[in-house]
Amino acid sequence: MDFAFEEEIYSFDNETTLYLPQAKQIVTNLEAGVSSLLAEIARDPSRIFSVKPREFEELIAHVFSREGFEVQLTKQTRDGGRDIIALKSELGIPIKYIIECKRWAADNPVSVEVVRALYGVQMQEGANKSVIATTSHFSPDAKKFATAQNTTEWSMSLKDHRDVMKWLRQCR
Repeated sequence: MDFAFEEEIYSFDNETTLYLPQAKQIVTNLEAGVSSLLAEIARDPSRIFSVKPREFEELIAHVFSREGFEVQLTKQTRDGGRDIIALKSELGIPIKYIIECKRWAADNPVSVEVVRALYGVQMQEGANKSVIATTSHFSPDAKKFATAQNTTEWSMSLKDHRDVMKWLRQCR
């Protein structure tokens, strides 16, 4: 599986000379690490709460990659309010998802402020859809905001612990 990292990274070509890629991206294969993490979570579902936040982002990126999206993981700090950009074309129509990942404790709900912030980023970037994936759950106000008619009803999805675990089971 290929992931693109959205940041300026130096890489080595076949002759091991240092260069800066034209697209300012590097593609790397994370399949082995993700596969072993999926196996650990399958053996012990509570393991999802102890993965590092970046590992959680990689797992969610893997889910979208398996669904045919071109996945870009943003840099770990100053990520612009989204962790993953997922691109796809359906019937020649481009689709852009932005995904925010929250690897939080089960008793720490995602607030409406987080949901509003992602919606603002979505509007700024012109993404078709935004998704928040969490190991936790969402506050009632967060759910209410994300399902408001005429604004976010069709453009935003909230995926809680139960949804994320279902996704990960389907990836094995």
